[in-house]
Amino acid sequence: MIDSELIVTIGSHYFCTTKVTPRSRQAVESFARRYIEYGFVRGRPTRAPLKVFAAATSGKDEYRFHINTLNVFKQHLEAHYLTGSLVTWKTLPVPTPEEIDITILPKWKDREDQIPAIEYLLQEEPVSKFLNLQTGFGKSYITMRSIAEHRTRTVIIVRPRYIEKWILDIRRTFDIELEDILVIQGSAQLMALLAQAETGELTAKIIIISNKTMQNWIKIYERIRFETLQVGYATTPDKLHEFLKSGKRVIDEVHLDFHLNFKLDLYTNVKTSSSLSASMISDNDFVNKMYDIAYPKALRFIGPEYNKFVDAVSIIYRFENPDKIRYKNYHDGSYSHIEFENSVRTKKGVFTNYLELITNTVTGTYLKDYTKTEKCLVLCSSVEMCTLVRDQLIKIFPHLTITRYVQDDPFENILTSDICVSTLLSAGAAIDIDNLTTVILTIAISSTQSNVQSLGRLRNLYTTTKKREFYYFVCEDIPKHIEYHEKKRAILETRSLSYRSIRIGKPL
Repeated sequence: MIDSELIVTIGSHYFCTTKVTPRSRQAVESFARRYIEYGFVRGRPTRAPLKVFAAATSGKDEYRFHINTLNVFKQHLEAHYLTGSLVTWKTLPVPTPEEIDITILPKWKDREDQIPAIEYLLQEEPVSKFLNLQTGFGKSYITMRSIAEHRTRTVIIVRPRYIEKWILDIRRTFDIELEDILVIQGSAQLMALLAQAETGELTAKIIIISNKTMQNWIKIYERIRFETLQVGYATTPDKLHEFLKSGKRVIDEVHLDFHLNFKLDLYTNVKTSSSLSASMISDNDFVNKMYDIAYPKALRFIGPEYNKFVDAVSIIYRFENPDKIRYKNYHDGSYSHIEFENSVRTKKGVFTNYLELITNTVTGTYLKDYTKTEKCLVLCSSVEMCTLVRDQLIKIFPHLTITRYVQDDPFENILTSDICVSTLLSAGAAIDIDNLTTVILTIAISSTQSNVQSLGRLRNLYTTTKKREFYYFVCEDIPKHIEYHEKKRAILETRSLSYRSIRIGKPL
């Protein structure tokens, strides 16, 4: 009898290899190299590995790959003459989930255009589902409708900053008690959750886990493998849903922290999962390939034709002395809007004029035909600039509620303010602001995703004919601003109701 050279274990979202002998190691490691992203690293003149869209323990005794590469892996093994009894195949059973009783409040009704998406999430196949829907279409509500229909304990994995947003959405959508929602942030809370599940005391219906907490757990496992059971974790990451008796996993804004979210799949064995995004497109060809692996286009739910309801406007300005404005990254000479803001702030007269440009934009856009309850979002690059712009707006418009939303600022700031000043990192995705009518983007950015997401802060208000307007700043003196402007215009012209430019006559 010939001993196998490799054991392959298959879960719902991954497969992993163990008992990697010297003969099979070459095949496994060469396969893993296909999923290395290369790029230029700061301070290095040559390309270097950046991220690996696969996983391995430090001892190289376990490798993990995405389930959607399994057929390619089988072909790869055959090419290395690893067939028949040389490979042992095992398939894990899907964990049996805990049934829960959860209902949506009567005030909520499905919109007709949301029903196909809800039906898609309720299908048995594919196991891993992806909702590609325009912002404002109701991805969160559609997901919660599927949770109510599936009636199984659900794990939601999101960035820490979006946890409070999901709690609010859950509580205003479901007829649910606060104790039925469990939030996990940090290893101590995760260990306590696993201990509670181990003793059969877990009763929560919905569990929200910080993606960084999951990331840390996976890092520990990859470093010491089963010794994680000796340091306080009652199980390993790949047994999470089995341990919690969860039947559904949800990841919101999956394009954010995509490498981490991809790796979460490598440790997921669950009955069904839903991943949500409105902008699953990258400027990086390799990342787009990884998108296609995780969420094959044929299996995605693509929403209806893009609903154009935003008027987009570029505001083009110049500086009196542009040569005095710094905007290049010190390390590699690339454009940095943080450096740009820092430079503008150090020049008193220029900064005064720059703040005036922002306040005049607010006056001429948001406050024109202003109606109470309408909101405005101003996006800057740095926390310092957000603070200074907020202070200036408070001084000019004392009758309005004006706040900042960055880092540890209260989440309610962005929901209850007339005008909120924030960053793309804090407010550029995943947050719904009721009655937001105006977005002013002061940042020069190239990323297609960031541009689409910043436009997407504006939602179709349905109940009003009030215009939704998106304004962005362009400095005509800076080549990168012009380059990004041309790219942004191409994006906006296909997604906006109208597009035009306003040129500021007096230099700053």
